[in-house]
This record gives sequence, C-alpha cells and structure tokens, in this order.
Amino acid sequence: MRFRRPLDNALRKAALEERRSFNDLVQLICEDWVALRTGGERLAPILSRGAPRPRGESGKPPRKP
Repeated sequence: MRFRRPLDNALRKAALEERRSFNDLVQLICEDWVALRTGGERLAPILSRGAPRPRGESGKPPRKP
C-alpha cells in the first residue's frame, strides 16, 4: 500500500510510538474505520501476536561475545 509521504511518515512515527509494526497499525486503523462505518464491532481480532514487547526485550537472548 502506498501513501503520500507526509501521511506515510506520520504513520511510521505512530507505529514506533505504539511499538507496533507499520502493517499492524494500518490494519488497526482500517478495522476501526470499518467498525465506525458499519456501526458494528471490529471484524475480527487480527493481531493474534499479542501486545507489543516493551523496549529492550527482543525475542532472542543476547549474543555472547
């Protein structure tokens, strides 16, 4: 999906602040928009990976020197 540069930059900055991937944030925004338009709830809980990790926690243990 392509966005104009100012919108793309704003979305990428928001994704970093939310500690989510860009694609996950766009997905959430689209789900909310559809829910508002249809007057219903979100279509499905698409983000099955759970909450984002706090900063400093990676999925792998640190490498030994």
